[in-house]
Amino acid sequence: MQVEYERDLHFAVTNLTTASCSDRVAFNSVYNMESFFKGCIEMERKIPDMKLNLTDELRKKSVVLHPGVDFSQLDETPASTDVDDRSPVIIWNHRWEYDKNPDLFFRTLFQLDDLQVDYKLVILGQSFEQHPEIFDKTRERLGHRLLHVGYVTEREKYYQWLRQGTLIVSTANHEFFGIAVIEAVRAGCRPLLPNRLSYPELFPRDYHL
Repeated sequence: MQVEYERDLHFAVTNLTTASCSDRVAFNSVYNMESFFKGCIEMERKIPDMKLNLTDELRKKSVVLHPGVDFSQLDETPASTDVDDRSPVIIWNHRWEYDKNPDLFFRTLFQLDDLQVDYKLVILGQSFEQHPEIFDKTRERLGHRLLHVGYVTEREKYYQWLRQGTLIVSTANHEFFGIAVIEAVRAGCRPLLPNRLSYPELFPRDYHL
């Protein structure tokens, strides 16, 4: 446990010193920036000989630059015609990792299935050899609702699946911006998002829980 703490402290110090040496510091969201400054304050408290007011100096040269997203191909991509449009389609297009909190997402869908709520499910996003077990359980538990499972390498096919979506949901515990959600919304999905992380600055309150 001590080794992990020291490793995390090392990366924090590296980020702090790199930002201090920079002429300008850019963040992709206000949430990202404020998370960084919160970490800086905690670091100053842990290291007695650190220069005071370093966080204030960094803030003066910091700016938020939301990432640009090229929607040209997405806007030109038609939706597939081989999907039954009578059922709402829920999209998961996040990485298959724990920080995206897939357990909450899929176990909620298990409950909806038990209640016989009508929906279909598309699971996209980058996956790895080691991934949360909930994805395998979902294949077994919700096979009758799945339209697609797996990473799509061809961007046009990925966009086609997004265009089939009715709802894009995020249960993430870590998200500095959220391009996957932005793309899905552009494709026509309605967002359902936590009222935290970067989402409040990107979407109106009506789309948060």
